[in-house]
Amino acid sequence: MIKKSLSGGIFDTRLQTKPQEAAPPPPPPEKTGGRTIWRNIIWQLILFVYSGIGGVAFSAIEGEHDEAVLLNKYHDEVKRFEARKIYQIDFHSTLEDGNLDDFRTKLIRNAIANYEKQIGVFIKEPVREHTHWDIWGGVYYSASLYTTIGYGNFHPETNAGRIVSMVYAFCGIPLVFTIMFEWGFLYFSWLEMFWKWFNQKVFKSSQEALIRRRLEQERTRRAGCQMSLRTTSTPKFIESGKRIAQLEIELSEAEKQRTVPLKVALVFFFTWILISAAVVRLWETNWSYFTAYYYFFTSLTTIGLGDVVTEYPQYVIFNMILTMIGLSVVGLCLAIVQSKIRLIFDRMSRSIDSQYRIRQIDPDVATMTIIPNEKEGIKRCRISQPLQDRLIFIAMDEHKKALLEERWKQKSSLINKVTQTWPKIADKCIQTGQRDYDDDDDSDDESYSDESGAEYDDCGRRIVPPSNLRYIYTVFD
Repeated sequence: MIKKSLSGGIFDTRLQTKPQEAAPPPPPPEKTGGRTIWRNIIWQLILFVYSGIGGVAFSAIEGEHDEAVLLNKYHDEVKRFEARKIYQIDFHSTLEDGNLDDFRTKLIRNAIANYEKQIGVFIKEPVREHTHWDIWGGVYYSASLYTTIGYGNFHPETNAGRIVSMVYAFCGIPLVFTIMFEWGFLYFSWLEMFWKWFNQKVFKSSQEALIRRRLEQERTRRAGCQMSLRTTSTPKFIESGKRIAQLEIELSEAEKQRTVPLKVALVFFFTWILISAAVVRLWETNWSYFTAYYYFFTSLTTIGLGDVVTEYPQYVIFNMILTMIGLSVVGLCLAIVQSKIRLIFDRMSRSIDSQYRIRQIDPDVATMTIIPNEKEGIKRCRISQPLQDRLIFIAMDEHKKALLEERWKQKSSLINKVTQTWPKIADKCIQTGQRDYDDDDDSDDESYSDESGAEYDDCGRRIVPPSNLRYIYTVFD
């Protein structure tokens, strides 16, 4: 049926399409927590096997050499001790053959013994030492290689041991870094779930106030300056009659829930050092609690000064577990920083888009009009961020910074202040693809068709439907 619109356009009600039904909701995401835990367990088993291989290799290479060195040292000490013993016997015999009394003889012996002790000539009976390059010593040295700690109390003496150390570290460091980041992201997911549950249960009463405050901060960020979108005054309407204050700038569901703060991970890190220091003192009985804390702090920060080292390499397996979990907490901190960087990148991207929209509405209040330079514009957006975000922005890689600058440059170069719709396209005709080429035509609602099926208006002009559907895009999508 052919009808005429109020604006003079002609449209066919038969061509109107029925509204499409809403798409079904997407299926819930598949839970992969079990597979992640098993994958981390497999990685840990691989690390244990790799440590065992290193322990066997280094104990075989360095252990034999160290045994030979210690044996030669023992033989030299035995010879020196026997020679000294013969000298003392001859000396005492000489004193007894003289005319000195017992008191003077005792004084002379004590004086000579004290003198020898002061200059280091006094020799104790030698005791054969065993090599510290046993299987546990090899594992301890292997752990100091692939964790890049390098305490220094274990080091190879042979060229073969040094070559194996380089090859072992070259293969082990990427393996350990992979495991560390895997564990870090696993801890991050656990901590994130706990933090969301904690906020929902404990801070449920203040959650709405928190979201409102974050929305106000987000409006200020997207404006790119201290002026909030809410205080912008303009009579213009956008987005189907909404004012600027009603712009859809709400946070996403992921941002409505507070992300894990970095300070929580730091508290977890120092708490783990406290726990590890208490555990290691179970076998390192000569250490004070501060010494144990200092040992783990230098270990987890991979400083490894070597001034405080373990005296019992046979407990290296426990030290390695404590150290690896602590290094994974460091990976957790890095994962939180990376998530913060992604969040800041998204926020600044939305702030640039918001500046573009404001520029189309009222160029006088938009930062993009005042500062067309992309570097200065990104700097203004960065200044409007909170202090923590500004500090994390420094850690953002140059690629993301270049993307933000390119986005600012692209948006600032766009000029589109009017609608993209053709002026002679009637609203009713847009739904059916018909065009009204003559808006001044006020003729009656009549139409006819020829035998071939072509349709004509009352003036005799043929109505040709377009070949493609046409859509109207606004600059505010």
